[in-house]
Amino acid sequence: MASHLVREGSGAGVTLEGIRALMASFVAERDWERFHTPRNVALALVGEVGEVAELFQWKGEVSRGAPELGSDGRIRLGEELSDVLVYLVRLADLCDVDLGKACIRKVRINQLKYPAAMTRGRAVKYTELKGSELFKRKRPLTDEEMSSLEEERGTSRWWAAPIVAAARAAPSLADAAAESTDDAPVPPSPAASEAAAKPGARSGEELSDPGFWAGLVVGMVLAWLAVYGGAPLLDAVRSLAWGVA
Repeated sequence: MASHLVREGSGAGVTLEGIRALMASFVAERDWERFHTPRNVALALVGEVGEVAELFQWKGEVSRGAPELGSDGRIRLGEELSDVLVYLVRLADLCDVDLGKACIRKVRINQLKYPAAMTRGRAVKYTELKGSELFKRKRPLTDEEMSSLEEERGTSRWWAAPIVAAARAAPSLADAAAESTDDAPVPPSPAASEAAAKPGARSGEELSDPGFWAGLVVGMVLAWLAVYGGAPLLDAVRSLAWGVA
């Protein structure tokens, strides 16, 4: 189960934080931080949205599941949508935006703009609905105003149920994915790779290994014998022995 999640690329349990960390590692390994400015990533995001739109161009209406795109087209769609998601998460990271928190806030605002009782089965602009004056102003709603409106409409914390349900399911899937790393080698971090490439570099595990120090001592003794012979070493041992006695 665990190996299946990773080796076959299942997206079960993948989080926004996981994607953020994955992209941060990818960029750091290539020293691309200098190129990943908010402006550059925003423009790249727009370009990838265009790539998604191109797949649907001249196709007419496409039904759910997009069978009209064919198997190759659906694979490419997944790749282009992934590019959009990756750049979106990367842009949020560069701008210090908590994307998950911002997304919940935006859905809560939309729920207040489009009450289900007024909009069920209707494609209308919120400005056409009664009570939309508050949303026409330029200043964003505060958290207190949102909570007050939700309480007034009897929809307090309506958004929590699906979020909590998904969160309860995700840990088991994420843990299963993490366990699969026991079956596969873990690539070294960029810092570890750089340190290992330096002459004479030693890892923490090597320095804490008694065998390493024993080998070091034996090597020093052999080097001494090769350069000075055995007599000076024997004299030093006798002097040490007499001093202890």
